[in-house]
Amino acid sequence: MKSLYSSLLAAGVFALGASVLHASAVVNVPAFAANTLATTPADGTESAGPLSLGFTANFLGTDYSSVYVNSDGTETFSAPTSASSSGVLSGAIQAEFAPFLAGIDTSASGTITYGAGSYKGLAATAQAAFGVDYNNVGYDDGESNKTNTFQVILESRADIAAGDFDVYFNYNQVQWDTSDSAGGTNGVFDGNSLSQAARAGFTDGSGNAGEYYELPGSGVNSALLDGGPDSLVAGTAPSANGANGANTWTLVNDGTAGSYLFEFRGPSATVVPLPPAIWSGLAMFGLLGAGALVASRRRARA
Repeated sequence: MKSLYSSLLAAGVFALGASVLHASAVVNVPAFAANTLATTPADGTESAGPLSLGFTANFLGTDYSSVYVNSDGTETFSAPTSASSSGVLSGAIQAEFAPFLAGIDTSASGTITYGAGSYKGLAATAQAAFGVDYNNVGYDDGESNKTNTFQVILESRADIAAGDFDVYFNYNQVQWDTSDSAGGTNGVFDGNSLSQAARAGFTDGSGNAGEYYELPGSGVNSALLDGGPDSLVAGTAPSANGANGANTWTLVNDGTAGSYLFEFRGPSATVVPLPPAIWSGLAMFGLLGAGALVASRRRARA
């Protein structure tokens, strides 16, 4: 009886531990902490790259195998970013993912780590992945009274088709959304018409409709904060999708609060129809083959 009680207790503790682990949107993957971005300078940005993704991603029709990690909360594909601002993603001039585009400053608080490894999201087995962890990061200039913790994961879905990939935006804490350099005070909008609240989303750099997206609350004062109307930590993914020709993206709600999953898929395999002349030739070849088979059987019987 005692052993049964112990087993049940252990099972209960295990189940509790599992639920605690899943309560955090940000996942612990050691490979994503293998490298640390240099400390952000005051009112500036720090970048690293180009860095190998460990796989090739078909981002709405363009293949990328490397990425730049930036301290302004973006991952870009053509070049590092040069300013710690929160501009509208539809106006970006290069492809990028922006889990939290804002004036991040790690000189007084937090770290930005990154690395390539493997991750198991919705795939049956772990896939090649690249992740960036923004841990307790403050805002410029050198402020640490409020911090944010979030993560972006790019996961290969070559198990579906070459070039397919998933992107996760995961958020554990969002206490500020407007840096001093963006016109904020104490990490939030201060009434200045030039203030720019943080944005979250992606763009392929074209500016074309359907090829960029921002999560609800982006650019809206205090909307993305913990307790805000569009809280990134408490929210789940809304329904959204877009495409560039046969290359599509879909925002999926996987049921985890604070986690937003974007699925990027390339063109589906199609069967190219053969010209009628080829079909006629194959049919004639089949008839000739059948005739030869009958003739050989008749000779065998004779």
